[in-house]
Amino acid sequence: WAVYAQLGNTFVLVLRDHTRRQLWPSAAPLPVPWLQALNPCVCILLLPPLSGLWARQAARGVEPPPTRKMAIGCALLAAAYLGMGAAAAAAGSGRTARVPLALGGVGSASAR
Repeated sequence: WAVYAQLGNTFVLVLRDHTRRQLWPSAAPLPVPWLQALNPCVCILLLPPLSGLWARQAARGVEPPPTRKMAIGCALLAAAYLGMGAAAAAAGSGRTARVPLALGGVGSASAR
């Protein structure tokens, strides 16, 4: 939960101050609340496929235990944060990274 709390705190500041929020160079920047709204949208969109996956695995008797599911979630979260860290490192001090378009927060490592 501590990492999830960063979505409404640190993540907003990084998006506002250290991210180029244009989808293309001449476009107006995307508002930070729009980008912040991606998280619940992804959760809602991924719920049916993941529920179906777990149900199919349970029917075959190979569903992973809850602790393994949590470990998978933690690994995906770590990969997302590594992606954002790579984008920040590529941007360098005083520069901005491109908007993290890949859902889950994995940002583009290119900088202007």
